[in-house]
Amino acid sequence: MKFHKWCTIGICCFLIQCFLFSGSSQKTIALKDIYKTGMIEFAPVLKISKESVPADIPFKRLFSISRIHDRLYVLDTDCSNIKVFTADGRFLKTFGKEGSSESQLNVPNRMNVIDGQLLVWEIGTRRFSIYNADGEFKHTLQPFKKGFADNFDSLGNGNLVIERISTGSVGDDIYKMVLIELYSKNFQLIKELYRKHSIEFRVFRTPGKDPVYLPLPFQAKVSWYILPGNDGKNSNKLVIGCSDAYSIDIIDTETGISRTFTHPYSPVNVSEADRNKYFESFNQYDKDGNITVQGADRFRIDNTTFPEYKPVFKRLIADYEGNILVFTFTGSDNGKSFNSATEFDAFDADGQFINHVKIAHDAEISIVRLYSEKDLIFWGHTIEKGIPVGFTKYEAK
Repeated sequence: MKFHKWCTIGICCFLIQCFLFSGSSQKTIALKDIYKTGMIEFAPVLKISKESVPADIPFKRLFSISRIHDRLYVLDTDCSNIKVFTADGRFLKTFGKEGSSESQLNVPNRMNVIDGQLLVWEIGTRRFSIYNADGEFKHTLQPFKKGFADNFDSLGNGNLVIERISTGSVGDDIYKMVLIELYSKNFQLIKELYRKHSIEFRVFRTPGKDPVYLPLPFQAKVSWYILPGNDGKNSNKLVIGCSDAYSIDIIDTETGISRTFTHPYSPVNVSEADRNKYFESFNQYDKDGNITVQGADRFRIDNTTFPEYKPVFKRLIADYEGNILVFTFTGSDNGKSFNSATEFDAFDADGQFINHVKIAHDAEISIVRLYSEKDLIFWGHTIEKGIPVGFTKYEAK
């Protein structure tokens, strides 16, 4: 009996070990190998939207999503609060409320996790508000006197990269100056990493009337992303470029070494469908802020100036392996949303070209605030009538 008993136990242990070994030996296909095929699928696995919260809780305009451990934090700009969800999208609570005093939020529009805490930029007060993972307010910071923060993230060594925006004018043109700056852990400026300026608006002046500011569509944009290290956490390097040319820099913020990679590119014309799509994105309002007409007014249509060609790319990010993805404008974009993507160029962490990749998906992936995480997941906005109203979590296949 003892022999049979121990024999049975031994066989069971052997089978369990075989099962565990076989499961652990299954390797996830590297994204680089997927890119080499020229096709990738982003399968939606989770969506967070107004249907994710109780009916009595407003859920309006979303600009940022962050994760701390097993909690997801969604910044709702119009509600001036942060909504907290479990990793599988179950609503937990909100914290923060509208106001300009400490612990309140005044037009918050950017959020990120810095040193295990939530750092929120407020346009109204031009400051950062810091909350811990439980939603408890800690303190505020105002590290610079001019401009506003448009994006920020932390490096592997704890230093911060902050994109600071300021504006100015030359004649009837309003320009935007983009400064990418390196700050210490205690928000002391170390050095400037990158700068670029572009014309954003043109002013039309009529005697006796208020000036009219019309944006210039399809202007070049600066885009950057911190490269991940071998441990999946942020490294001390960032990839950065301006879409006026296919020239992208990889900057080591510790050594100061910078290298540039380029790629051939055929300019893409701004089509009539693109112009129509642009004008459709505007609405006309009455004095109470209610939409009266969908679409641009006659003055905007008659006076907006379009360039002949679109910029080179819309956005660049790094995936969790450190590959660099450049979402270029292509002919297939004609008449589609400017912030969506159906294909991209893939490069490795050294800037070596891998392949041009098409996205096999039922819908276009929105690249507003698109980013990659170490668990093979991509996040993308859900857009309704030009307003970001949700996040969809995609698994790359």
